Amino acid sequence: MQRKKIGLALLALAVVGLFAGGAVYAYFQDYEKVEGNQLTAGTLDLTFGTTPVPVSIDPVYPGWGTTLHPDTVAAATQTIMVTNSGNIDGRLSLTLMDIVNDDNGLTEPEEKYNLVPGDTPDSTGLAGEGELGAYLMFSVDYNGVEVLAPTTLNDAVGEIDLGALAQGASGTVTVHYYVPETVGNVIQSDIVSYSLVLILDQAPA
Repeated sequence: MQRKKIGLALLALAVVGLFAGGAVYAYFQDYEKVEGNQLTAGTLDLTFGTTPVPVSIDPVYPGWGTTLHPDTVAAATQTIMVTNSGNIDGRLSLTLMDIVNDDNGLTEPEEKYNLVPGDTPDSTGLAGEGELGAYLMFSVDYNGVEVLAPTTLNDAVGEIDLGALAQGASGTVTVHYYVPETVGNVIQSDIVSYSLVLILDQAPA
């Protein structure tokens, strides 16, 4: 009988040890669910207000696009309307790409000399490899404020920061061109072609 009691006691201790050592407890539990979590990436969407018209002018000449020839100033101005149609604020910039200068082989005898009125035709100022892009002046306004002072087309390298373009906002990019009256014969028959690229980056915080 004594042995039976001892056996039962040991069995009870073993059961207690089983629960105390990490067995499953039957505590109450309840839960609720937060449904429908979703994150959506925003958009930057640069669009044109109206389809831009490429500049295609023939001929240009010394003084073209300046007040010396006021009838050419309008043609020497390129206006581009842009809109940020996305839902993230952006910052607008402009760059020139694919600049190609084509020297048409000195088709005019006078082009051999970079003469201005009053010079005499001698070897002084021999032109040879004239490039219109090295003389055509280029400047940029954004919303009526100058952001790039006049520089030659060839020297307008890298991204030109224009300014902020908030979500849903529109802006006006105006490009001005002119040929200084002092250029002379060096640009005769030369051609320059290029692309204007407008870039909209996410605005920094």
